[in-house]
Amino acid sequence: MNQIKNIPFPLKVNLKVEEIQSLFSICKDIRNHNKQFHYQIFISNSWSLDNTEDYTLNQELKPTMSYQLGRFQHPDKISEIIISVILLTHEVNPSDYYKLVFKNTAEIILTERIIDTPLGSMSDLLTISSKDIEYISRTFMIKDANRLFIIKGRAQRKAYNELAEYFLFSLSSFQLIHYEGTLVEKLEQFTCKKPIDCMFLYPSSWKMNQMLSDDSQQNIFELFNENDHNASGKIHLNIFPPLKNMTPQMIVIQYVKMLNANGFSVNGAPLQPTELAKQFNNTVLAALTGSVNSKHMEFPVYILEHDKACLLLGLITPAFKSSPEWWAINKRAFEIVRDSLIVGDTKFEDNESP
Repeated sequence: MNQIKNIPFPLKVNLKVEEIQSLFSICKDIRNHNKQFHYQIFISNSWSLDNTEDYTLNQELKPTMSYQLGRFQHPDKISEIIISVILLTHEVNPSDYYKLVFKNTAEIILTERIIDTPLGSMSDLLTISSKDIEYISRTFMIKDANRLFIIKGRAQRKAYNELAEYFLFSLSSFQLIHYEGTLVEKLEQFTCKKPIDCMFLYPSSWKMNQMLSDDSQQNIFELFNENDHNASGKIHLNIFPPLKNMTPQMIVIQYVKMLNANGFSVNGAPLQPTELAKQFNNTVLAALTGSVNSKHMEFPVYILEHDKACLLLGLITPAFKSSPEWWAINKRAFEIVRDSLIVGDTKFEDNESP
């Protein structure tokens, strides 16, 4: 265990400029027929690009499958840097989606650093695998449109410590030559005027449904994500007048009763203060969990208080252990709605995304 704890995970490159210039060269890989997969990376001068295998350079790639674009090898074959790509079908956080990839491997995550970007949160991972020979890997990722690029430095345990900083430099130098900087899906924009001006964005694969309310001062909206015509995720947004005789806790209790009435079994959770946009006076989160038909579920719900209205924003999604893919898809859509939500001044700048 102590040996695992002592595996280096450097966050800063301390190599001198002279060392970098003498030890590394930039490699531009433009072999693929599709320029969207062209990249460049700094590689140690002693390493070489392996051209002995077919890396599907000229095939049409299938969604959700992992494809190797290139592999750079140490002369002694004890370490390598692998560039691969996965085509995404929905907008997701790469850090969430990559958990699906690890779910089917023998790798164990030792350390993870989350990096937030406009295209979703990315992971910087340190992992260990010991199927035959014990390997240590450092993994970066970059998302561009529907393409998730995985950049992995992998070495036998005995060689990793000396290569840890080299891996950090090489992996962090990776760049797409034709970077677009767009999301997987187009974002739709929704606005309403009652009881307060409200606007938010959501992925185009989700459908909007305005639900009827007995209260003329209340608006209830439901976004749902379909999988074979069955709702695989739902987002609720309830907008009602400012709280007077109600508390956030009472609203959550009512929401739980609604979920239970619809067949879910919901476990209670304490309200946690959370910081969202400054436009709200008070924001709390209840990280509810539960089940339906023996399937594990999650029901995170925010109560957002504003001078002119109160908002309930909730998600209904299978938990990771029940459906990792839909958990990742639903979680990302919920974050987009949450982070783009504006009340009062409802005007987005051109091309703005959360």
